[in-house]
Amino acid sequence: MTTALERLPKTCAHGSHRGGRSIYGPENTMFNYRKAVNEAKTEVLEIDLHLTNDGHIVLHHDDSIASTSNGARSIANSSLSDLREYDYAYRYKQANKGGEDPDIINGGQMHIPTLTDVLDEFSTSHPNLIFFFDMKSLSAVAPAFLEIKKRNIENRVIFGALDANINKEVLKHVDSLAIKIPVTVDVSTMLSLYGAYVSGKFETVKIEHDLLGFHLDDTSSRLNKQLFDAIHDRGKKIAVFGAWLNEPANQVQMIQLGADIIMCDRPDILR
Repeated sequence: MTTALERLPKTCAHGSHRGGRSIYGPENTMFNYRKAVNEAKTEVLEIDLHLTNDGHIVLHHDDSIASTSNGARSIANSSLSDLREYDYAYRYKQANKGGEDPDIINGGQMHIPTLTDVLDEFSTSHPNLIFFFDMKSLSAVAPAFLEIKKRNIENRVIFGALDANINKEVLKHVDSLAIKIPVTVDVSTMLSLYGAYVSGKFETVKIEHDLLGFHLDDTSSRLNKQLFDAIHDRGKKIAVFGAWLNEPANQVQMIQLGADIIMCDRPDILR
C-alpha cells in the first residue's frame, strides 16, 4: 500500500494550513475546510488535534480557545458540549470587521469541529485528499490512530508534532503498525538536523522522520537549493509553512527550490 507521501503529486502539493487562516476565514472551522477543499482544491488539509476531557478529538491550534472564540476555556479541561457554547469565528470577525464573506457575517456561531466531523465529510467524498494531523496534545495521539485504523485511511494521513515528546509518542504508534505512516519532524530535531547540514555532517546523521519542515514567517534566507537537494538525496520530503508564503512570489521561490508541500494560510492564492 502506498503511503500519503507517495500519493502526493510529482510537483509541489497544495496544502492548507489550518484549512486557511488570516483574512481567508476562521481557521480550523468546517467553513474554512470546505472552502479549502471544494474551492481552492487543496491536496493536503492540515488540522490541529486536541482531546477533550470526555474523549472527543477536536480541531484547534492552541490549548485554550481564547485565540479564536469568545471563550477562554482550556480544551483539555472541557467537554465537547462545553466547547460548543462558543463562536469560533469570533476573533476572525473582530480582526476583519465581520469578514468579507456574508456567510461568516450572517451565519451565526461556528462550532469547534471534531475529527469525526472532518473525516465523515471528506474521507469518502474526496478520496485523493491527504490529511496532515498536527498533534497538539499527548492524550490525542492514541485516539487519532484508532480513528484512522477504523476508517482504513492509513495511506492518506501524515502525522506531525512540533513538541518532541508528543512526536516521540507518534513515532511509537507508527512503529507498531504494519502499514507505514509518514511522520514530520519536531522542532528540536529539525534544528539538530539543520546544524548537521551546516557542519557538513548531514549525509551521515540518522533521520527517523519522513518529512522535514521549515517555518517561514519573514524570510527564506537560510534555505537554498543545495539544502533541499541534500534532504531529497536522503530520501526525505520537504514541507514549508508560515505567513511569508502568503505572497505568490515566495511560493514560486519555494517551488523552484524543490519544496514538496507548501502549507499556506491563503489557499486561494496558492493556486
